[in-house]
Amino acid sequence: MTHEIFILHSSPIIQKGIESLVSQFANIPIYSIAYPSDIIKKAQTAYQQHFIIFTETELTQEFHQAFQQLQQQNKLSYVYILNEQEHVENLKDSHVISHYSSETEISQIINKLKEDTHVSENQEQGGNISRREKEVLTLVALGFSNKEIAEELSISVHTVISHRKKIVEKTGIKSISGLTMYAIMTKIVDPNTIDMSKLI
Repeated sequence: MTHEIFILHSSPIIQKGIESLVSQFANIPIYSIAYPSDIIKKAQTAYQQHFIIFTETELTQEFHQAFQQLQQQNKLSYVYILNEQEHVENLKDSHVISHYSSETEISQIINKLKEDTHVSENQEQGGNISRREKEVLTLVALGFSNKEIAEELSISVHTVISHRKKIVEKTGIKSISGLTMYAIMTKIVDPNTIDMSKLI
């Protein structure tokens, strides 16, 4: 997964200062932007990318909801730029910096976010699905019927159905096309082996 940094601040001076500071040690593309919508558009269409946003806390509710959705998809992390010390208590579980933060402090935050992203990414690659369930899911994605899966894995049709029920319970996805996309996104199957016309 690749990373990019966006700096979003109402003050061009602070925005430029944070950009200059971060660029000294972060070997990651850095962009200063004026509007939250620029991040949202890019993140919504991104694949295998994670965005670290340095921003003020005062976001409109509209953009805040959009950012929350992207956070849940593991596409975005916040680093809040604090203007006043009293904000810290409200954001004690968040990553925060101030105008006086050192390079070391900012560097540690970025490295921590990158590490957390890789942990989340690994968890997403199949989640809690067992090895046998992954085998069943792979064959489902390849278009095998329950009977064909049973023959391929030398198990009963009843066992195949049981595995498929567990896969649906764990993923919350019922359709074959949805399960196929899940298998691709979590790297359980190679998209080159899938007949994508079946997903249309």
